[in-house]
Amino acid sequence: MTVLPLALGTAVLWHSSTASAGDSPKPAPSCAAGEARIDVVGYRYRPVCGCKETSTRSKACTVPKGTRVTWRFADEDPHDAVAVDDRFPRSKRIKTGTYSHSFEKPGTYAYYCSLHRGMRGYSVIVR
Repeated sequence: MTVLPLALGTAVLWHSSTASAGDSPKPAPSCAAGEARIDVVGYRYRPVCGCKETSTRSKACTVPKGTRVTWRFADEDPHDAVAVDDRFPRSKRIKTGTYSHSFEKPGTYAYYCSLHRGMRGYSVIVR
């Protein structure tokens, strides 16, 4: 373990690190051009990459026209992705696996999980 002093103004803070010389941080997930990914885990839809939003807490995923959005399901219970107004085909109800849809027209595509009332208020925004 390495302990390093960090000086800020007149105060000194101590930072402790348990990383060894061979450790490296995990790279952030990345998507290919024209693709975006939303993970479905922990009873939430979480934008991972390819979305304008950088927070996994965001309920929106803003993408350019023509983007293929992939929902990756990885939870204990099954979920789905259902458009509020049927503007894109609904996914199957699954625990693990993926569902993709290419968004060709600009607009806001609200969606939800038909199995869990708390999984509402999410959207893909196409510019």
